[in-house]
Amino acid sequence: MLNAFGILFHYSALVYLPCYALFRRELPHKVLFGIIGLGIVAFPLFLPLLDWVPAVVGTEHPVGIHLSTYVQTYSTRLVFTLPAVERLLTASALFVLYDRLCCDSRARLGAYTFLAYFLAYTLLSRYAILATRVANLFVCGYWLLWPSLLRAVPSCRWRIAAAVVITLYLGIRLYDLSAMPHWHYTTVLG
Repeated sequence: MLNAFGILFHYSALVYLPCYALFRRELPHKVLFGIIGLGIVAFPLFLPLLDWVPAVVGTEHPVGIHLSTYVQTYSTRLVFTLPAVERLLTASALFVLYDRLCCDSRARLGAYTFLAYFLAYTLLSRYAILATRVANLFVCGYWLLWPSLLRAVPSCRWRIAAAVVITLYLGIRLYDLSAMPHWHYTTVLG
């Protein structure tokens, strides 16, 4: 019901429909390894996954117009940056601690949401803006995954070290994002 309501506002809510069935099941470790491996291999290849879709859908159809715009106009490639390293490290931690995370349904939901986020960035690496927009539909997975990963770390020292690294990373990312021109706002303080 909530998804049908979301579709009234934006058709990207259709992306969530398969999640209702897929995210309730526990994936075998081999499938998780395959998903992460596929993402790691696909990221530098810049696969032209969507180049054929506008021709099939038709350029007069609204979906064809949107996809044609993304494929032709916004086909800037993603580059290997600090967030890409973070996604690889988070995927590695997820793989190592996956058995502990599957015991908790919220942690499993965070893990699967992160996997969707990871796949959107890696499989759509040829289309930077589309990859970012689709991945941001699943960015909420971090809210569940990182606290669950920290709880799953067996040693208190490692847990504290991981919390410090995550905090430093988030500080760097916030500083980096605040330096972008479209995030600059004039405030009372200047």
